[in-house]
Order: sequence, then C-alpha cells, then structure tokens
Amino acid sequence: MEKEEMEKVVVKPTWQLAWGLAWRIFFICLGIYAIIFGIMFAVLGTTIWAWLQSMPTMPY
Repeated sequence: MEKEEMEKVVVKPTWQLAWGLAWRIFFICLGIYAIIFGIMFAVLGTTIWAWLQSMPTMPY
C-alpha cells in the first residue's frame, strides 16, 4: 500500500480574504443576535400582552 500525499494548498493572506472573513463573521454574529432577540421578543411580548389583557378595564 502506497501512502498518498495530499496536495498542499497555499493560502496567501490578502485584504480580499481578510474582508471576506470579516463580513462572514459579521453576518454570522448578526444572525445569532437576531435569533436571540426574536426569541426574547416573542417571550416578553406574549408575557406583556397576557398581563395587559388580564388587567381590569376602567369603567367610563
């Protein structure tokens, strides 16, 4: 059995690569924050809505 040698890929650090990684990290973080905010908004929104609905109305 011969041992296969994998081709070595050389990645040159360029500004294009750096900006690509920066934008990717930004969008991943934005997505994570959007999911967390959406869950918090749904939970707190339904809680506040239920609390407001349970309050007695004032007679006029």
